[in-house]
Parts: sequence; structure tokens; C-alpha cells
Amino acid sequence: MKKWEFSLAIHEPRIVWMSGPHQPSRHDITVFRGGDPGDTENDWNDNALYFQIKKGDAFVGDSGYSGEPRNIVTTKDEHSADFKEFLARAKNCQETFHWRLKAFNILGHRFRHGKIRSTGWSSTRWLLRQLL
Repeated sequence: MKKWEFSLAIHEPRIVWMSGPHQPSRHDITVFRGGDPGDTENDWNDNALYFQIKKGDAFVGDSGYSGEPRNIVTTKDEHSADFKEFLARAKNCQETFHWRLKAFNILGHRFRHGKIRSTGWSSTRWLLRQLL
């Protein structure tokens, strides 16, 4: 099974980023940066999510992303209880989305709907939006 990278909007049911498939052995932060372990920032892929983040924006991530504090907010002891709850809810939405992808085997086979047959992202995006 391959690894896919998805990011969801926090305040609306919308997928804001998809990439993949990636090798399952690649660490999440390596996929985020678009490089290989040991690569410098100059060697990272310009199409990776790391380079798509607008200045001042940040993503919510789990502790596996703690190496990117400039771009990804992870839960820290010094955060207030309200902010920790906000982060937990955002991460829970992402995990629920991942569970739905796996439970319905959405990326494991070709999407077919009526006479239209497609393996493209547009059909997959429509289906994923229906599950949110």
C-alpha cells in the first residue's frame, strides 16, 4: 500500500492539498519537504507542500512534524488548554478523513461512476468531498 499526503481546511470541509503516491517507508516530514533524508533545502522538490505554504500560514500536525516549527504547529506543553483542544479537534478531523479513505478503499481501486471511467484526481476529489 502506498502513502498519500492530504491536508484539509480547518474551518470548512475542503481538501486543500493532495500528493502521492509515496513509498510507505518515507517519513511524513520527508514527504512534506519533498526530499530524501539527508537532503538540504536546495535539493527538495519545489512542488512539495513545504513550498506551497504562503508566508504567515501554518499547518496543524502531530509530533512527527516537530522539525518544522516555522510551518507546522504541533501541540506543546506551554499552549493553553483551549488552544490544545483546538489542535486536537483539527488533528481528529484529519484522522477521521484518513480512516474514511482506508475504510472505503477509495485510493485502492479505479473510480467508476456510470459510463464515465476515470483514474484522474477530479473524480476522486468529488468522491472525497462527498465523504467529508
